[in-house]
Amino acid sequence: MTNIRIRQSKLSFEETYEILQKGDADFDPPLSAVLDIEKYARKLSEFAHFILLKEHLQLRGCIAYYLNEEGRFVYISHYWVDTDLQRLHYGSRMLQELVSINGDYYQEILVEVTKNNPALRFYLNNGFSIKENRTEKYLLSLLMR
Repeated sequence: MTNIRIRQSKLSFEETYEILQKGDADFDPPLSAVLDIEKYARKLSEFAHFILLKEHLQLRGCIAYYLNEEGRFVYISHYWVDTDLQRLHYGSRMLQELVSINGDYYQEILVEVTKNNPALRFYLNNGFSIKENRTEKYLLSLLMR
């Protein structure tokens, strides 16, 4: 892969909606089967920050996250990497960028993952630990300090 860039950004509704549609089928079940993509895109575009993975000008991955000032944590709401880039460490690089940008003020990163989600291994391999064992999900935590 050449010309891969990772950067932080805020996104419009249209850009957010495009990201969610692009990655829809990469989730099992597809995102559109479990949530209203249009409503979710509106929420993310209004409140979330993004780490974007681009190759040339094409979007290849993103992390959408919220900043919780009071609790001093970052909450990952959406994490997607094009399937052909998975296992090439781009997801880890985006996560490192998230820590680099927010690690001076925020103390931890939180993410919820269903127990049978293959992404669980990714998070554990990248330093997350299980903070809470919920009925069908784990709340994972990565301490940034």
